[in-house]
Amino acid sequence: MSTSTTSTGRILLVVSVLGLLHAAFSSYEHLSRLKAAGTPAQLPTVDVMAEAVVSLLIFTIGAALWSPPLKPNTWASEMAHRTIDQMDTRIGFVTFGHRGKFLLGKGKS
Repeated sequence: MSTSTTSTGRILLVVSVLGLLHAAFSSYEHLSRLKAAGTPAQLPTVDVMAEAVVSLLIFTIGAALWSPPLKPNTWASEMAHRTIDQMDTRIGFVTFGHRGKFLLGKGKS
C-alpha cells in the first residue's frame, strides 16, 4: 500500500473524528437551548444528524484506506511457511480405555 493512500486515510480519519465531535457539540448545544427555553427535548436538527452520518461514512472510508492489505486466507498460503510436521502433530494412537475400574476396586490387580 502506498504512503499517499495511508496518509489520505489518516487525514480522513482525523477529519471525520473532528466532524463527529462537532456534531456532538452541536447536538448538546441544541438540547441545552431547548432546556433553557423550557420546551420538551426533541431530536437534533437535520443538519446535525446529516453531519454525523457523513462523518461516519468518511470514517469508514478512512479506516479502509489506512488499514494494511489483507493477508491471503487459504490452506495453500498457510502451508507456504509451515511444514506438514507442524500442522499434523496429533497423536497417532489414542486409547480410550480408562483406569476407572482399577481405581474403584472392581478390576483385576
